[in-house]
Amino acid sequence: MKIIIHFILLLSLGFTQTSSLSLYGFGELQQSFDPSSIGIGDSKYFSTRSDGVSLSSPSSQWKSAFTRLNISTSFSWNASDSIAIQFGNSVDYLSFSVPAGRNKVLNIGFKPYTRNKYYITETMLSNPSISYGDETLRYFSHYKVNGGISDLFMSYSSSISDKFSFGLQWNVGFGTQERTDSTFTYKTIIDYDENIEYQLIDTDIIRTLDRFRSNTINFEGRFSLSRNEIVFGIEYFNPVTIVSNRVNDITIAPETHFKTKGKLSSFGFGYSFQPTSDLGLVLEIHQKESISVPYEIANFHKQFADLQRNMNFGIYKQFNNKAHGRWNSIGISSGGFVKQFIHDDKNFYDFGFSLGTILEWGKTQNLISVGLKIGFRSSEFAEFDGEKYIKLTVGISAGETWFIKRKRK
Repeated sequence: MKIIIHFILLLSLGFTQTSSLSLYGFGELQQSFDPSSIGIGDSKYFSTRSDGVSLSSPSSQWKSAFTRLNISTSFSWNASDSIAIQFGNSVDYLSFSVPAGRNKVLNIGFKPYTRNKYYITETMLSNPSISYGDETLRYFSHYKVNGGISDLFMSYSSSISDKFSFGLQWNVGFGTQERTDSTFTYKTIIDYDENIEYQLIDTDIIRTLDRFRSNTINFEGRFSLSRNEIVFGIEYFNPVTIVSNRVNDITIAPETHFKTKGKLSSFGFGYSFQPTSDLGLVLEIHQKESISVPYEIANFHKQFADLQRNMNFGIYKQFNNKAHGRWNSIGISSGGFVKQFIHDDKNFYDFGFSLGTILEWGKTQNLISVGLKIGFRSSEFAEFDGEKYIKLTVGISAGETWFIKRKRK
């Protein structure tokens, strides 16, 4: 198990995720990190695990009585009609959970909230020419961004009764984003043979470093009734503090401070039905309002989507090993999802399907899980319209009996 963990960590150092959603706000929101949930239509509240724990759902984490180390990493491929295939890789989740009493669990970990890494280059003919006296000028720009916000989180999960449990999670966000905007101005020269040449006459490079601080609070309630389970969740986003430093080749501008407004930013509802003990059907609905990003520091001066609505649905099946040999159970799952982004009164969509599998073994329910998403996105950026993507997420969870109270004989 330790060898697998080391391999995943080393493999995830070289690349970071990228997509058309990186061009908004502070970058792409990272909302999927548990492969055992991703396989069920990119679910948040439910999973294929035999104990029913979902890493993205605090109200479910009390269901595991073991001390656990959890980690997941993802590999993504993105392409559109105008852009060649891009590859990305990142560590999505790392946490350590311990029992805090009977049916109580404390979980501490680290996960990305937004991620940004792109390099965009215009061509010489991307922008119209400019007449300045007797001269004709052309210009083009390079845009380079790297960074994002990461969350250090702590969650508490508890079962109050056989029918009701809850989860509370506090996320402390921090991070930096580096932006480099370069503009090159050329003079158009036409010789006697009417050949066109371009002569570089000016270069303007602006470097900006943004530092972020934020915190959010998530609350979930979970009701279990016979073969039915209902979950509801809300998130409150406290104000985000941003300190921005802007430097060009000539001057260093003083620090600029920004602060967004706090708001109740999202709510969700989930329902699971189990016709049998090893078969489950899942349906979820989510709505998320974006925080208001200052125009001066938003990527391409574009806010996050004003509103995001999700519908997720799926089915899973578990196969239990009654002989209790080398493996305990195998789970398979499939589902679909539809996401609507409303931006400046325009609608954009992200839809697709998912597949997943999970293998559990040992007395402490060690597991390895894989979730695959294949989807399509529309975009207001012509170059990214019709974006196609594949995202493969791999996770492991190692269980131990540390901190578990044992009865004296």
